[in-house]
Amino acid sequence: MNKYQPSIVTWTLILLFSALAGFLGSQFLSPWLVNLPLVNKINWPGKAKETTTIVNKTEKIYLTEDLVYQDSIGRVLSSVVYLRAEKAGKILADSAGFILTSDGLVAATDLAMVKGTANFVVAREGKEYPAELIREDKENNLALFKIAENNLPVVSFGQMDNLKLGQRVFFPGADMINKSFSKFVLAGFIKTLVPAISFSLNEKLSLAGGPIINSQGEVLGLALIGKEGEIILVGEDKIRGLLN
Repeated sequence: MNKYQPSIVTWTLILLFSALAGFLGSQFLSPWLVNLPLVNKINWPGKAKETTTIVNKTEKIYLTEDLVYQDSIGRVLSSVVYLRAEKAGKILADSAGFILTSDGLVAATDLAMVKGTANFVVAREGKEYPAELIREDKENNLALFKIAENNLPVVSFGQMDNLKLGQRVFFPGADMINKSFSKFVLAGFIKTLVPAISFSLNEKLSLAGGPIINSQGEVLGLALIGKEGEIILVGEDKIRGLLN
């Protein structure tokens, strides 16, 4: 023990002296040097007394799955509409739909079976617009309508090439409930890919025409209801075709 004791004392004194020297240097020597005329001509020491050290605060933001979905769905919900074909105050047919262009083009199911005797009306955000039937795709039960409005929010399309079984999807739509415009969202997943794409939703779909979207809020297609109650997807390529 005696053999190493002087060495320990020596190192302790050296550390204490170094700490004291550093403190005295930062508090007294550095400010004195900065004010010397010769040192002031050197750029960086001369600016030392003016320098402010900024430490950037790092924040971790945790995005839950629900928040991501809510943001994606919210972007599409602003574009959903409700359409109806009516005559003498009586509704002959109705559909959900969504805005394709900011100047008022709307995609929905084909209500043209009553086009000769009915008026078309689009409801959005509590306001109603007369609608004009622009184009039909009878094979896919699609129709393109036009309302006299501008600066409307529009959807963005996703690709169907990379769909996977079990992938989460959503159906944001709109309806009229007790004469009030109402939005809704159904959640589900991709059930089959072949021979056709089918979906399983958490509730039964009662009104077709709204978009099926992925978790990024991109429209994969328009939802139709089959004869057996199954959900049929009309792909985004068919919807784009309405605009050509």
